[in-house]
Amino acid sequence: MSNHHQQNLINAVLQNAEETTSHPSQSQRILLRFAQKLAAKRKYSDVIRVYRYLQQQSPKNLNYMVAIARVHNIEGKTTQAQKLYQKVLQTSPQHFYANIELAKIYESEQKQHEAQKLYENVIKFHPKNPYAYKKLAQIYSQNEKTQKKAAEMNTKGQELEQKQQQKKTQPAPTIPKIPNPNDMLPKLPKIPTPQDFYPKLPGRK
Repeated sequence: MSNHHQQNLINAVLQNAEETTSHPSQSQRILLRFAQKLAAKRKYSDVIRVYRYLQQQSPKNLNYMVAIARVHNIEGKTTQAQKLYQKVLQTSPQHFYANIELAKIYESEQKQHEAQKLYENVIKFHPKNPYAYKKLAQIYSQNEKTQKKAAEMNTKGQELEQKQQQKKTQPAPTIPKIPNPNDMLPKLPKIPTPQDFYPKLPGRK
């Protein structure tokens, strides 16, 4: 498909989404699937265009900004990705993915101190997430003064991982059998029929 036809397709999809604003959730699902198909074809600029449209429709939904930042990071535009992640965290310091993804970028740039702050932020708002504990253990282990803390973080991360695995492997709770109302009624004696009072005649059963 040529770039011209690709742009026409995107314009048509976005226009269709605008015309179906009476069902915004349905339009969002359609556009998200469309963005996934574009991403599979590495049409990253078009993916960003779709996400920006979705962001305009739902400006309070920060996940679209995070999605754009992720695409920038895939493209190798880490500076743009960082700015978007930082913008998200200014509004929502507890945003899990913004903290994690920005920390990964800092780690790739050898900015361990900045990454450490973000992972500590994750633990503050998401204390049951084992990933952040294990990443902090790696960072702390690089400093001789924080070896003990590294061991504590690693132990905590392993404990949380084990708990998550146990939840996954636990059998589903059995549903108690619902008694049949008829089973709860007292059994009535057999009601005799008139034939029970007739004498049995010989030769008849």
